[in-house]
Amino acid sequence: MNAMGCNLIEKAGSYLDGAMNSAERQTFDAHLTTCLECSAEVARIERLSRFIASAEMPAPENLVMKFRMRKNNQKRLVRMATILTGAAAAVLIVTTLSMILHPSDSTPASMSWQTVAVSQQIDASSQSDPDDPIAQLLLQERP
Repeated sequence: MNAMGCNLIEKAGSYLDGAMNSAERQTFDAHLTTCLECSAEVARIERLSRFIASAEMPAPENLVMKFRMRKNNQKRLVRMATILTGAAAAVLIVTTLSMILHPSDSTPASMSWQTVAVSQQIDASSQSDPDDPIAQLLLQERP
């Protein structure tokens, strides 16, 4: 036994799985009579194996049915995503063509609030500098 525990503890799984040849198995059997750590590990693995073996397994037909349902749901989801992507692309194309073919003469809404805000600032600042061409342009465009 070393300071970190028994170095043969890793062989407990192979021992229980029957993966050891007869000489290794006999050596490990003899070791189990003297090593509490390995004996406890073998007991722990045996309990775990019994627990797993006692667990109910779902019927294979049920698994196949669930798999098919999930696969169909995924197909529907992909189909819906494809349709929605196509619809979004169509809206984008129609909007772009509409803007190209029928350009608007009016100021966009986002620009109108900016014009009002700037013109109010100009009014408040003692009617602006006559040398400022932007301020003069904005004052001329005011309603």
